Amino acid sequence: MATDFGIPTTAPTGAIVARGEPNDVISMKIETAANCAPGRHVKRGTTAVDLVVGDASTAPIGILGYEQTEAGQDKPATVDTAFGASDYAPVMRGGSYIYNGYLTKGCSVAPGDLLANWTTGALIGPVEPAGTGLWVKIPFSKNASEVTTSITPEAGMMVLDARIQTTTAVASGTITVGTLSSGTGDADGFLVADATSTAYHLGPRNDVDATAASITLGELLTEVEIKDATGTPVFYAVPTPYKCDGADAFSYTTSAHASIGNIMLNLYTPHFRIIAEAANTKDATSAAGDVLVWNLLG
Repeated sequence: MATDFGIPTTAPTGAIVARGEPNDVISMKIETAANCAPGRHVKRGTTAVDLVVGDASTAPIGILGYEQTEAGQDKPATVDTAFGASDYAPVMRGGSYIYNGYLTKGCSVAPGDLLANWTTGALIGPVEPAGTGLWVKIPFSKNASEVTTSITPEAGMMVLDARIQTTTAVASGTITVGTLSSGTGDADGFLVADATSTAYHLGPRNDVDATAASITLGELLTEVEIKDATGTPVFYAVPTPYKCDGADAFSYTTSAHASIGNIMLNLYTPHFRIIAEAANTKDATSAAGDVLVWNLLG
């Protein structure tokens, strides 16, 4: 077998797959056309032959193809054009191949980063496995006023935990994390002035303190704060998961210090899973866009 040197760095012209091939391609009918573009992950619709664009709450069944379109199927005019309602489309299932996926706004990935299924058939990442759910890494930088991450979880998704990964630490630096308060959210609902003064992969949150106000776990993740009855009493927070309402994006606010890193949110739905690995670098912090990825969806 001939050796193919290197990993593709640019999207193929007029195609979705840049290298390799899926194990199987099946024909399914587009039930609802919204966001059903080639390269998006999809899920089953009303019947066994119907499909709609994928999200994080339902198991993805495959990736929409383009050049795999066969006789009897409906091929869009270009690879960037969505399929229409009632079109019959090719759905790629399994196999080792690189395809042109779609990274949601607010993310930045590098080769080897893992990605999970998200709303509108997009990918979110980097993600890291957790005991339950996945840690989602959301970049942060100095923003002394509340700023949106542009990442809005769908209704019903659970936030199980929140930590900070500090890569550039600055003395006295802090970060507050929550949901966008310009809507119906709580700007310090997950973390309150958590430290970014030391480099950590998963920073040590302050859940126990002699002063209740010094606890950095936010009220959306705190069921109750309890004061013990020891000789030198302390308050400790009892963590509890937070169920998202789908209305507000995650947000953050930093102190006036130039710390850099990632907000680490442990997110969970039963079907939120790793389905791809980044094959290329993509900065989608300002706008969503295409990214070349290895398929990991069986």
